[in-house]
Amino acid sequence: MFEVGHNDEFTIQAILPGGVFGQKVVVPASKWRPSIAGEADIALTCDSGPNNSQQIGGVAFKVTNLPDEDGNPLTNESVIESIQYTSPGMDPSCVCAVVGSPSAFNPSPADNATIVDSRPVLTWSAGAGMASQKVYFSDSLADVEGMADSALVDETAQTLSVVWGAGSSYPDGLPSGTYYWRVTTIKDDQTEVAGKVWSFTILPGSAHDPIPVDGAIFVGKHHLRFAETGEYFLKCGADAPENFLAYRDFDGDFKFDGHKDNFIKDLAPHIIDWKQGDSTWQGGKGKGIIGAVNYLASKGMNVFSFLTLNIGGDDQNVFPYITYDERLRMDVSRLDQWEIAFEHADKLGMYLHFKTMETENELLLDKGDSIHALIIDAEDPTRDNARKNALWGNIISQAWGKGPAQRACRQFHLWMVQPAHGQWSRRSAQDRLG
Repeated sequence: MFEVGHNDEFTIQAILPGGVFGQKVVVPASKWRPSIAGEADIALTCDSGPNNSQQIGGVAFKVTNLPDEDGNPLTNESVIESIQYTSPGMDPSCVCAVVGSPSAFNPSPADNATIVDSRPVLTWSAGAGMASQKVYFSDSLADVEGMADSALVDETAQTLSVVWGAGSSYPDGLPSGTYYWRVTTIKDDQTEVAGKVWSFTILPGSAHDPIPVDGAIFVGKHHLRFAETGEYFLKCGADAPENFLAYRDFDGDFKFDGHKDNFIKDLAPHIIDWKQGDSTWQGGKGKGIIGAVNYLASKGMNVFSFLTLNIGGDDQNVFPYITYDERLRMDVSRLDQWEIAFEHADKLGMYLHFKTMETENELLLDKGDSIHALIIDAEDPTRDNARKNALWGNIISQAWGKGPAQRACRQFHLWMVQPAHGQWSRRSAQDRLG
């Protein structure tokens, strides 16, 4: 907005759909500027009329500077039918509206970013007038620049795309390396506007700086000891909540199946601890639990614990199966999301303390014998974690229901199925193996 003399106060307000007026914003005369920061003076003056030779000043504002009828700031998605401005003595020169660029912008991962997450979700802000979009992605710059058919991975009206997973070229996530991508805006008239080519680099996914360090050994005493330095490892962290995995953003109907659904956690206070570039899934889910792990690590903790099965326990919301009553079919989507959280913890050097089940579940699977159902339950949540930097497991928390032979069998089996032979223990009131 421009005014001759740039010396009058005015008010401005948005007119929203249905003729609803947003609240007024008062713009004092001091806000008029003859130039933009870092630019030369616009040097425009009125050349006729009563304001002849007076300099013209300007005021620029964004849609998000304007409030709605309740005083809440508008967003870039808000629809405005008109703008009303009022002033007792304003000498307007003109009012200009700038239409946004049709090109997509604000990419995440950021352009030229270096990340460690092998499963990033691509997000961006849509260009003006977008009806749909084409997403091109490849490790070949030439293919993305040329918008080759082989690089076309998605066509969507949403502002996110997942380029890894089942059915993609990267079912297990993206290997380390540099990747290129761009978003082409398809407008209502079907014309296409190619966006800028962005890139990001994923660091090698091999674990580093393990805690305990590689070569930590049992020394026949209470604590682990580092083989290289001889120093003892002390683990210190949160042993609660045991139902850490009873998390709202994980897939599955456990959140509303009628079994103690009031214990489901959203971990909302820890969303602020999530950092740009950290893992998420399904368009931004998981920030609460990833943020919670960040918070623990920021406080100097090096471990946290969690249950993987408490169908019959105090919580009844944590289990790997597709439903509360199922015992063989696993919810692979939810397990994959568990693994995202575990991988993030691993990157932070966090020691994973598994509690495979509570005692109320001890006889739930094959009446406690280490055969078919128990083996499936034990292996699936932990098998992928055999490569973790550090892992400890309670076979059963507070084991009461079976004898020493069954408990010994469980411990031996879990030790055998993991290439790293992680440490497993029993927490029991009758821990006597004879």
